[in-house]
Amino acid sequence: MPAKGQIDKTKYISFICEHCGKESSMRRIYYQRHKHHFCNRECSDLWQQSSRLKENNPYWKGGKTYDYPHSGKIKLHKKVMEEYLGRKLLPEEEIHHIDENPKNNQIENLLLCKNRLEHRQFHHKK
Repeated sequence: MPAKGQIDKTKYISFICEHCGKESSMRRIYYQRHKHHFCNRECSDLWQQSSRLKENNPYWKGGKTYDYPHSGKIKLHKKVMEEYLGRKLLPEEEIHHIDENPKNNQIENLLLCKNRLEHRQFHHKK
């Protein structure tokens, strides 16, 4: 048992941070609880942001995005609907894929819903 005020080295484990590559250590019990290990919260957050993009995100279903000047990215089905309507979509409007295939972005397969509630009703009719 270590003297008072000293750290018991047997309770700690050294590892390499998965984001920055810096050597660090943590209590063995915390190390065993987690699949990924980081030297600090900032590295953890940065790794989470970069590792959860597109193909790395377990909920990503594919799809394409387009850059809009001054307003960021927009999904392909929204771009197709906006071109068809000749205007930008309102913030509350949503697009429903009739065949429920998110990769089928033909205008014949897209339906404009006035809000989220109307969009959800299409999915709960099954």
